[in-house]
Amino acid sequence: LRPYKSVNENNFLRGAAASIQLKKFETALFVSQKHIDGNLNDSTNSISSILESGLHTTPNELIDKKSTKETILGGNLSYINKSLNTGITITRYQIDKTLQPISRPYNIVSSIQSDNLNFSLHYNFTVKNINIYGEEAFSSSKGLALINGLLVSLHKRVWLSINHRYLEPEFQNPIGNGFSVNSKNANETGLYTGITIQLAKHIKLSSYLDNYQFPWLKHNTNSPSQGNDYTTFIQYKPSRRFKVYFRFRQRVNTDNMQEIAKITFNQIQEKQQNFRIHLEQKVLPFLQLKNRVEFVQKSRAGNTATGYLAYQDILFQKIGRPFSLKMRYALFDTDDYETRIYAYEHNVMGVYSIPSYYNEGMRFYVMLKYKFNSHLSCWVRFAQTYYSDRQVINPNDLTEIQRNTKSTILAQMQFEF
Repeated sequence: LRPYKSVNENNFLRGAAASIQLKKFETALFVSQKHIDGNLNDSTNSISSILESGLHTTPNELIDKKSTKETILGGNLSYINKSLNTGITITRYQIDKTLQPISRPYNIVSSIQSDNLNFSLHYNFTVKNINIYGEEAFSSSKGLALINGLLVSLHKRVWLSINHRYLEPEFQNPIGNGFSVNSKNANETGLYTGITIQLAKHIKLSSYLDNYQFPWLKHNTNSPSQGNDYTTFIQYKPSRRFKVYFRFRQRVNTDNMQEIAKITFNQIQEKQQNFRIHLEQKVLPFLQLKNRVEFVQKSRAGNTATGYLAYQDILFQKIGRPFSLKMRYALFDTDDYETRIYAYEHNVMGVYSIPSYYNEGMRFYVMLKYKFNSHLSCWVRFAQTYYSDRQVINPNDLTEIQRNTKSTILAQMQFEF
């Protein structure tokens, strides 16, 4: 049993659990019940989807807040020794309303049941420099999910990773978190191969290729499709005070060809390439600078859109001082939302922030942390985005802002005892 530490507000369990270990066997039982957000259909007392944004800022979001009761229960029995960890898991997932998703072809076999049972067998075996792992699962919706992988050290400077997944469209596990491209662990087969090579004392090269197929339909894809994801990363780190890396990533997918006033089964290829160079330097023991420039290019049906992001981070934290300061200034310019670029931002404790930069403008944030004593700490964060290509943000929407700047203020206090 482990405490839930993710920033996702939906996947935690609230209830009771117990674990017992007897020599090399360990068993765990758990039960959880909580209310979650569901997109309500008042006329049928059903929901069309489970909402995970955590936002309650509009009338509809307030109506959907905690509208559905979720119950999860199950158990696990494992055998553990020095080189082998294997066992079986059974879970049952229930919600108190009928789930009736919007009628779409891709929902015919993939819509989540209101009551679902999962059985799985997992294993993790290590011998010398080889680690073999996997999980084989079956759901009461008559779907099968298989994930198996291999980690091996080919040389003291070379590491290889291989992962194969087979996830049937009928498989359902709303709380699953397996390796996949899809947000749901279903309707996907794929083979991932990655390698890391220590080229020299201070130079490391990593690369991976992920080929995948979707045997059933998807949103915006009216026939089976496929794609691939390739990334190369090379890093130079001569000391703990300085590092620089370059990353290239290319993703190729298929999507519907846009045809007005009719459903199309024709597909086109969509290719996106990202080029990034990132530098970090600790100029003083208490002062670190981070710089990044990223360029994106996306091609679809003979049309190409581009964008870029450049930012400067300043991080100040001096040992013995009660405060720390983190700042960013960023410039961005993209042709459209499809060429958006994501970048991690520091935020207050418990808030995970990776906003998308798109359109044209500037963004900055300043975050101050002050520790009053060993029990009391405080965070204050101010962020603002300025758009130079528009005068109104999100026009004709409930979140419309009648100016070209958007500001956010966060404050947090922590008392430890």
